[in-house]
Amino acid sequence: MPFFLQLEDCALEGLQNYVMNYRTYSEQFSALIRELMLDELDVEHVHQAVDQLEHLKEKTGKSHIK
Repeated sequence: MPFFLQLEDCALEGLQNYVMNYRTYSEQFSALIRELMLDELDVEHVHQAVDQLEHLKEKTGKSHIK
């Protein structure tokens, strides 16, 4: 019998989902920050960044962020 336990074995599926969602969110946010740090930032890139921020805001459920 293996020593390692699956998260499902410990009834922690919710935690696994949270961690996966957090990872996806943090990767998207990091990519957005890298994009904004480019020297070639123009109006179109800013509009795309605002759209991406709106999408991330919706994913987090933080409707009070402006």
